[in-house]
Amino acid sequence: MQTKAKPTELANTPTMDGWDVFLSHNSADKAWVKDLAAQLESEPFDESRNIKVFLDVWDIPAGANIVTKLNEGLAKAKFLAVVMSPEFFKSNWTALEWTHWVMGDPINTQGRILPILYRKASLDKKEAISFPAPFRASRYLNFTSKKAAVVFYAELLSRIRGKPTPRGERHQPTRFTVTATPIPPERYSADDVNELLLSNLFPVLSYPKRIWSAATNFSKPEQVYDKVSIGDGIVIHSGNLYTFADMSDSLCPLRSVVDTATINDGQKREEWLADQDKGRLYTWLINSYLRNHLKLVGLEQDDKERYFFPPTADQTSVFHIGREVTAKKRNEHLAQDFWVHLAADIRFYRIWNRFFLKLTPCFFFTTDGKRPLDGKQQGKMAIRWGGKQRNANILRDVLFWSGFLKGKDPQITIPAGAEQLVVQAIPAITRINKGIRGDHIRFSKLMKLGQESLGEVARDVEIGQTDDEDQQQD
Repeated sequence: MQTKAKPTELANTPTMDGWDVFLSHNSADKAWVKDLAAQLESEPFDESRNIKVFLDVWDIPAGANIVTKLNEGLAKAKFLAVVMSPEFFKSNWTALEWTHWVMGDPINTQGRILPILYRKASLDKKEAISFPAPFRASRYLNFTSKKAAVVFYAELLSRIRGKPTPRGERHQPTRFTVTATPIPPERYSADDVNELLLSNLFPVLSYPKRIWSAATNFSKPEQVYDKVSIGDGIVIHSGNLYTFADMSDSLCPLRSVVDTATINDGQKREEWLADQDKGRLYTWLINSYLRNHLKLVGLEQDDKERYFFPPTADQTSVFHIGREVTAKKRNEHLAQDFWVHLAADIRFYRIWNRFFLKLTPCFFFTTDGKRPLDGKQQGKMAIRWGGKQRNANILRDVLFWSGFLKGKDPQITIPAGAEQLVVQAIPAITRINKGIRGDHIRFSKLMKLGQESLGEVARDVEIGQTDDEDQQQD
C-alpha cells in the first residue's frame, strides 16, 4: 500500500451488525495485509464512525477458539475481501473461509466477495497463481503494482461504503465540445474513412486441373499408406481412388493398390467443381496433399488436426525464423515436465468458387514433445493465453506460419502429383469505406507488438491430475 494511515477521531469499534469487511489471507502475505487493514480502519465509513476490519491477529485473542471466532467474523462481516496469491489457494484455512461464502452465493450475485490480487507468483518464483472457481470468472482489484493499487484502493473503499465505483477525475472540456446542441442521431454511425481489413485466409492462385482415378479394393486412405510409401494425397470414394498423381506412369506406387485396367484421367477439375458432391471430394483431395506436405516439412499432427513443431532428436527447443516454437517447461508444483508448442489449424476451404488456405494459430501442450496432455489433464489446463491475445499477436502468428510454409519461395508451393498448389503468401484483404476516424496503427508497428514467448505461455498453464489419479481418489 502506498497510502498512509491518517489520524482520526472517529469511533473504531465494531458496529452492531459486526464488521464491514473480513480480510481472508495467507500468512505469507500477513505483513502487507496488516498494513492494508490498518489503512482501511483509518478511513471513515460515514460521519459517525470508521471502517471496521476483521483481521485474525486483532480479533482472535489468545486462548479463544479459532474456528468459533472465524465463524463469527464470517457470519457478521458485510464483505469478504479475498487477498489472492499462489499460497492463498494452497491453504486449507483460507479455503475454509472463502468456500464458506461461495456455498451461499456461488457466482457472487450479491457482490459481497471482493477479490484482491496481491501476487501472481509464489514467493519462491516457482509457481504462478491458479484461480479456482469462482475467481477465474471474477473481475478482481489489482494490487500487484503500486500505480494500480492507488486506483483499486479507491474502488475498494467505495465498495465497502456501498458507494458507486469512482469514475475518475473530471477534465476540462476541449474547445471542440458542443454542449448546447444535441448530437444528431446520424453522428452515431461510423465515420466515412477507409479501413483495411486483414484475414487469416490466403488465396489459392493455382490448383491441379487433372484428376486421376481407378478402382480399388481399399476403403480407407490409411490402408493405402500402410501398403505403399508415397507423398501423394488420395481420396477413396465409392470403390474408387482419386489422386492428382499420374497413375498411367509405370513408376507410380499407387498402381499396386488399384485395378490398373480402370485407370483414367477423363475427369476434369471444372466438371468436379460444378457438382456439389464431387466439389467436396476435390476439397478433401487438396487437403490430403496438404497433410502429406506438412508432414514432409517436419510438423506433427494431433487428432484434432492441429499442426505443431516437435522437439529436436536430442530433446531441445526448436527455433524457426528467429522465433522459439517448441520449448520444454516444468511444473514445479507437480514436479512434471511438459512441452509448449506454437501450433496452427491449417487447411483448405472453398468459398463460393475460390479456394483459400486458412491458418488459425494456437498453442499446443504435450507430455514428451509429441503426445498431447490427455483427458482431464488437458481439459483442466487454463490456457488463458489465447483469450488475452489481441489482433497484433494473432496477425503476427498468422504471418509467421505463412513465412514458414513459404520458405525462400515468393509463394507457398505444395506439390500435387504432376502439378502444384500455389498459395499467395499474403493474406486476403479488403477495404471498406466506414470506420473510426483516427483509430489506426502503422503496419510496421503492428508487427512489433505481441512479443510473447513460450515461457510466458507456459506460466499461464495449469496442469491438473490425470484421469487415473482422479479415479484412484473416487
